[in-house]
Amino acid sequence: MNKKTGSAKMNCSQLVWAAYKASVKIDLDGNGGPGVYPYNIKDSKHAHVYKTIK
Repeated sequence: MNKKTGSAKMNCSQLVWAAYKASVKIDLDGNGGPGVYPYNIKDSKHAHVYKTIK
């Protein structure tokens, strides 16, 4: 489980998730599970792709 907003140790996905959760009260976890990972943020209804670089 890695869904804590006040943790001193965070992975990259948790840092992004916690910033949104704390500042604008939006949960970017797409599946609501106990942890947040890159695919959870990608699959969130609140996330949008603006540009894909190849």
